[in-house]
Amino acid sequence: MFSSIWKIFMFIALSWLCTTVKSQRFDGVPGCRTTKLELVFVVDGSSSVSRDDFRLAKQWIHNMTLNFDVSPDTTRVAVVQYSTEPRTEFELDSYEDSRGVVRGINHMQHMSGNTQTGKALRYVIDQVFVRARPGSSKVAIVISDGRSQDEAKQAAAALQTEGIATFAVGVGDMTSSGGVSELRQIANMADDSDSVFMVEDFQSIGKIQEKLIEAVCEQTVKECPTAKNDLAFVIDASSTIGYEDFAKVKAWMKNIVNAFDIGPDQTRVAVIQYSTYVQEEFNFGQLLSKEEVLAAIDRMDYVMGDTHTGDALMYLLVSCLLFLRLSQFA
Repeated sequence: MFSSIWKIFMFIALSWLCTTVKSQRFDGVPGCRTTKLELVFVVDGSSSVSRDDFRLAKQWIHNMTLNFDVSPDTTRVAVVQYSTEPRTEFELDSYEDSRGVVRGINHMQHMSGNTQTGKALRYVIDQVFVRARPGSSKVAIVISDGRSQDEAKQAAAALQTEGIATFAVGVGDMTSSGGVSELRQIANMADDSDSVFMVEDFQSIGKIQEKLIEAVCEQTVKECPTAKNDLAFVIDASSTIGYEDFAKVKAWMKNIVNAFDIGPDQTRVAVIQYSTYVQEEFNFGQLLSKEEVLAAIDRMDYVMGDTHTGDALMYLLVSCLLFLRLSQFA
């Protein structure tokens, strides 16, 4: 059985990479798309939010969720709308993929009513995050365009006590001094940190998407870079890839490596590429510094050929796993 010191093995299919590039999704922090995350959007549906603005908020939530790998084993998404009362639009376990989540978002109807943010935050703790999986990261993104008509500070503190990372998004009037103070309370931050975001109106909300995704990712995978990992890349280098996209894969690998602390007692890296044959670029423990690993990735030549994925995975099992640190098994 594996111990709590875990290993990461990444099999990268270029068809997946090209899909994400074409859809212009933000990659965020390496490892974020596959982390075990409970992501809950808490969206203001009060009367101060017009129907057009509510439609823009729905579209923004839709765009945000596309940047995560939604599945029962990775990111699960729930949405709560609130006004005078909170209402669950769909639960964390309602949908198993992004298409289901998008359907749930599209079915949302604007509530209207007062702005009871504190009640919504308590509701999220008592009714939504109780379904969280053991060991998962928990994130709430609260979107509001007006100050709460009830007390929100204690409820926000309770979120922090429950280990729920909270991000506050203020729109319109919430960018005033009083609104900013409330956003800080919701995010449990004393200043304008990476947990507080503000935009002038709902038409501008897309401007914060990239920074917010990055902040969420950094929160959920913040312990990853300093852990003791063995990270293996298995790269498709067949003739269907092409030189330009192979270069993109190499750049992507370097971005991931840069997110880890590389060393004999930290993260070690192995890389193999495959086409008709399997070619080992380097194995665990052969390159001891981050600079050496990055330089070796730069030197990789595109081999071309057929796509023998099974042979590559067998090579990984036979040749690379033998070099795993024995201390990682229990």
